[in-house]
Amino acid sequence: MLRFDWEWAIQKGKQEGYQLGRQDGVHEGVQLGRQEGRQEGRQEGRQEGRQEGRQEGEHSASLKIARQLLADGVGKSAIKRYTGLSDDELASLFNHGH
Repeated sequence: MLRFDWEWAIQKGKQEGYQLGRQDGVHEGVQLGRQEGRQEGRQEGRQEGRQEGRQEGEHSASLKIARQLLADGVGKSAIKRYTGLSDDELASLFNHGH
């Protein structure tokens, strides 16, 4: 008659349980990491989008102000100083404005 080795069975069960638990833990960790990464990516994307939007808005405002100053006869150096526009941007305004 065969004798069942309980100690071996318990030890084997613990090993398998440990391996399965570890695999589950790694899987959960990867999933959590992905979720956190997506959230951080979305947040960074929103921040970058807001920053780009502000910059574009400020640039548009500077162009509008420059056009108004140009129409009022203000000189190129003053417009550049007040708006912060580049020489190329001002040249473009002057070429289209006159």
